[in-house]
Amino acid sequence: MHRTIAEFYGHADALDTEGVCLCLDEDVELQFSNSPLIKGRQQVREVFSQFYGTIKSMKHDFVSEWETSGTTLLESRVTYTRGNGTVLSVPAFSVVELHREKISSVRIFVDLSHL
Repeated sequence: MHRTIAEFYGHADALDTEGVCLCLDEDVELQFSNSPLIKGRQQVREVFSQFYGTIKSMKHDFVSEWETSGTTLLESRVTYTRGNGTVLSVPAFSVVELHREKISSVRIFVDLSHL
C-alpha cells in the first residue's frame, strides 16, 4: 500500500481529522457511503469531524488490495465501536487516487445504516 494511503487510514482509525487532512490534496473529492460528493479539504474536514463524533472507535482490516496507474482499490472489513460501546463490523470497498503524493479522490462504499 502506498505510504500516503497507509497514513490516511492510520489517521482515520485514530479518529484524527487533522492527520487525515494532511494526506489530502487541497481539491480532493470524497464520496462517503451514500452521502453526496464532497469537494475540497475543508469540506472533507467537516464531514470526518462530524462522523468521528458519532463513534467511539474504528478499525480497518484490509482483505485485498489492487493498484494500477495511481489508483488503489481496497477491500476491507471495518469495525466500529458505537458511543454506547456496542460493536459493528461491515465490509467496505474504497477507490483511492493519488496525485503528487496526496490523495486527490477517495470513494468509500460502506453500508452505515446500522451504525
